Amino acid sequence: MNRHAQRFGFAIVACVFGAAAASAWAQCEPTWHAGGLTYGVNNPVSALTTWDPDGPGPSPVELVIAGQFDHVGDLPAAGAAAWDGVTWRAIGNGLTGLPWSIVDYQGELFVFSMGSSNSIPIHRLHNGAWENFVPPILESPNALGVFQGRLLVGTVAEDPANPGHPLGHVLAWDGTQWSQLGAPIRMTPFVFHDFAGSLIMGGSLDDPGFTSPISTLLWDGTAWRSMGIGGNGRPPIPVRTSGK
Repeated sequence: MNRHAQRFGFAIVACVFGAAAASAWAQCEPTWHAGGLTYGVNNPVSALTTWDPDGPGPSPVELVIAGQFDHVGDLPAAGAAAWDGVTWRAIGNGLTGLPWSIVDYQGELFVFSMGSSNSIPIHRLHNGAWENFVPPILESPNALGVFQGRLLVGTVAEDPANPGHPLGHVLAWDGTQWSQLGAPIRMTPFVFHDFAGSLIMGGSLDDPGFTSPISTLLWDGTAWRSMGIGGNGRPPIPVRTSGK
């Protein structure tokens, strides 16, 4: 492995706290420690998640990394690897493309990979191997997430009512059936997050009805809404959908 390849790796910041918890951070010197990778990985890591491969079983929760690498230190690992806090192991039979998002859903890993060689960008780790995972509205998947027991897939395509502008869908899978969260929106989804029981979506909103782009939306159980008071003092208002 060459010197340039060794530059990609992990570090963990650690601080030993004293008895006075309130002032411990101010009294200590945070230092970076190697995260278990002797030589790092030979290409950048582009996605991270935690994974509990056996659910309520005895195995620990693992850190999963994904990227365009084929080795973790001296360990062959094509695109994905897991760390249990002590050792690394390869995951699956090889990912292609650039992993953009990876999530743990019901004990299985799902990854969205840009530029996948077989043209299906979403893959599921099943019985130790990566397999294609195709939502009902494939379009161009752009984000993965998990919320209230459902796997979320954000997709984007050209708005037929406004050529040249994006139209996003948020699809939800409960392990058996697919549903859609709200009407299509004029937005490119990038990321989902569960914040205190509320689903937040980040992305790029393309809507001439707003004076400035709104990049964070909240799902209120019925529709996607802008969050908080905008810079012009307006309260939250519904996001415009296609053709409106």
